[in-house]
Amino acid sequence: MTYKITLLFMLMCLFSSAQSIQLVGQTSINDNQWFNGIAIASNGPYVFAAKSGSSFGNFYTIDASNPSSPSIVESFVPTLSSTRAISVAVNGQTTYLGTAGGDIYATNASNPTSLSLLSTISFNGEIEAMDVTSNNLVAALFNFGIANVNNSNTSSLAFTGGYDVSNDACERVATSGATIFALRHLDDNSLWVLNNSNPASPFLLVDYSFSPALSSGSIGISAEMVVAGNYLYIAAAGSNGLIILDISNPGLISEVARYGNGGSKIITDVKIVGNYAYIADENSGIEVLDISTPSFPFLVASQTVTDGLYKLELQGGYIYGVTSQTPGTFYVFSNTLGKDENEFGEEISISPNPSSGNTHLELDPNNEYKSVSIFDTKGEAVYSESIENQGGIDLPTNEFSSGMYSIKIQTESNQKVIKFIKE
Repeated sequence: MTYKITLLFMLMCLFSSAQSIQLVGQTSINDNQWFNGIAIASNGPYVFAAKSGSSFGNFYTIDASNPSSPSIVESFVPTLSSTRAISVAVNGQTTYLGTAGGDIYATNASNPTSLSLLSTISFNGEIEAMDVTSNNLVAALFNFGIANVNNSNTSSLAFTGGYDVSNDACERVATSGATIFALRHLDDNSLWVLNNSNPASPFLLVDYSFSPALSSGSIGISAEMVVAGNYLYIAAAGSNGLIILDISNPGLISEVARYGNGGSKIITDVKIVGNYAYIADENSGIEVLDISTPSFPFLVASQTVTDGLYKLELQGGYIYGVTSQTPGTFYVFSNTLGKDENEFGEEISISPNPSSGNTHLELDPNNEYKSVSIFDTKGEAVYSESIENQGGIDLPTNEFSSGMYSIKIQTESNQKVIKFIKE
C-alpha cells in the first residue's frame, strides 16, 4: 500500500531538536578518580556522584544551581572497610552511598551541601547498584547476589533476606512492584527475574538468557537499566547497545528491540521521560530516542561530547552527565526537547511511506537546509547528502533492507527527524 503522510511539527513523528540539547556548563574534579554513578537530590539542583580510583574514592555533591558554572560543595569520605565509592541512590531526604567494601551508608540529605551519617550496613561484596523505596532497598552485590534491606528506619538499616546462588555476582538491579530484575555478571548472559513479595525470601521466577548473546565481558559496572511501564530498558554497554524487554508478564519476558548494537556505540546509561529514552554513549555523548512504540525506537536528538558520556540524570529542563575518564568531567546540558519553535515552515512530507522502493522528501523551499541523513535502528548512518535550498529531494531507499529508519533533516541551527518504514 502506497500513501502520503504529511508530518506537522505538532505530531509525534516529527521533532525539532538540534537546539533541544545544548551544553551550557561543566566542571572537572582533578582527583585521579573516575565516576561510577550519579543521582539527583530530591530538594534542589544538586547531584550526588560516586567516584573511585584503584584503591580510594569519595562521594561528591555538585551544586548545579548555576548551570553554566557547576561547583563541588561537599565531599563525603567513606570510613569503613573501603573508601572506593561505587554507587549512589536517593529516596526522599535520604541518600544511600555504596562502596567496594560492601558498605551502605544512609545519610541525611535534607541539606545536600552537608550530608550527615544516619546508619550503615555491611555485606560481603561490592555494592554495585541499589534500587530504593521508602520501605525497602534492593542491592546488587558483586559476591553475593541480591540483598533486601529494610530502610523504614533510616537510623537502623536491617538485612531482611536475599537471593544467592553459589556466591554469584550481580551488577545491576531494577524493581517493579514486587518483582526484581537483576543483571548478572560479565559472561553469564543472564537476567534474573525474582519474586520479592516476601523480602525475607525472594525466589527465582525466570533466569532469562539474552539471544543473541551479549558480547563477552561487556556487562559490568558500565551497564544500567530502568523499568518504565511494561518495559525494561537495559543500557548493555560493550557493543550490545540498548536492549528493550517486554516485562508485562514477568514470568515470560521477551525482547522487542535493540538499538545501537553491533556498531561503534557504547551505551552505558538510560533514563526514560515520557516517550523519550535518553541514553549515554561513551563514544559520542547523548542520544534521545522516541520510544512511543518500544519495538521501534528511533533517534530524534543528539549532542556530541568530545570524551563521550558515561552516566546521566535529568531534572527539570537540564541533563547532567559525567565521563568515565580520569579526571572526571561533569556536564550540564539544557533540554528543551519538544519545546523548540518550528523553523522548518508549516509542513514537511515524505512519500511514499511505507515504501518498497525509493521515496521523495518534500521540503519548504523558503528554508535553508544543509543536509539529510538516514539512520537505521542501530543508530548507524546508512545515507547522507548535502543539500541546498530546494523544494524536495529523492532518497535512494530502494536498496535498503526492510525495517524502520530515521530521516534527519539539518539546517544551520536546527534539525528534524522523521520515522520512515522500508517494506
